[in-house]
Amino acid sequence: MLSEEGVQSFLKMCPHSEYVNVTGAAHMVAGDRNDVFGNAVIEFLSRVVPVGGKPVQPPHSTHPRHVGPSGDINDVP
Repeated sequence: MLSEEGVQSFLKMCPHSEYVNVTGAAHMVAGDRNDVFGNAVIEFLSRVVPVGGKPVQPPHSTHPRHVGPSGDINDVP
């Protein structure tokens, strides 16, 4: 949890970042206000990775330290 002053300071340091105020959430934002959290994530992803559009960034390489059979995990960036 951040103060409004802390948020504004962070946004100045990282102007490409985004901020969503989740009023009424405590320690676990996604659990306390799942409606607000989910909507914010969906809205963000619809802008950053539009359906049918090309991803903004190329996929990252898989982790070379993975041990186990091929296909036992989904490596999502």
